[in-house]
Amino acid sequence: MTSERNAHTSDRMELDGNAAAGDFSNIFANDVTTVTIHCDGCGAEQLFAQARVYLGGPGTVLRCRGCDAILARLARTPRGTWLDLSGSRTWMFTAPV
Repeated sequence: MTSERNAHTSDRMELDGNAAAGDFSNIFANDVTTVTIHCDGCGAEQLFAQARVYLGGPGTVLRCRGCDAILARLARTPRGTWLDLSGSRTWMFTAPV
C-alpha cells in the first residue's frame, strides 16, 4: 500500500475534497462538500470535503482517507463528462433544512 500511495503522491499534489467540490457540485446541482461517501474498499464513511483529491491528470480523482482506494473519478472530454463512482458504495446527500 505504501509504494502504491507514493506512486499517487509523488507526481501530483494531494488536496482535500474542497478542491473538487465545484466540478462535482455542477454535476449533482448540489453542494457536495457535506455529502457522506461510503468507501467500497474499506467501508469507511467520510465527508466529500475530507476525501483526498488529485487534480491535473486526465481527470479529478477522489481517494478514501482510510484505505486510499479510488472513490470517484471525473473527467471532461470533447465527447462529454465521465463520472465513475464504482469505488464508493453510497453517496448520502442531506435533506435541505
